Amino acid sequence: MGFNCIIIYLYNIDYIVIMIHIIDNNPL
Repeated sequence: MGFNCIIIYLYNIDYIVIMIHIIDNNPL
């Protein structure tokens, strides 16, 4: 259970990093 939570946490960090890169590359 704890291990799965860690995987989800790391996956969310990767998703946020990708979104930040998209925002940096495409400023509104």
